[in-house]
Amino acid sequence: MAFTDSKTDRSTEGLAAFLHASFDRVKEAYDRRSSYLATRRELALLSDRELADIGVSRGSIDEVARSAA
Repeated sequence: MAFTDSKTDRSTEGLAAFLHASFDRVKEAYDRRSSYLATRRELALLSDRELADIGVSRGSIDEVARSAA
């Protein structure tokens, strides 16, 4: 009986580790997406002159936001 309990405990630990790792990956992807959207939104609000001052063209906002995230 003790063997069965130990085996069950190990499989539960494996499942918990898998779920934890999966949650971490989803959270990381969500955080990256949030960072991308916030950066893109902030850059889009700038005028062409302000973008030129920081060396970004309006057409490269998506690329800059992706690299920042």
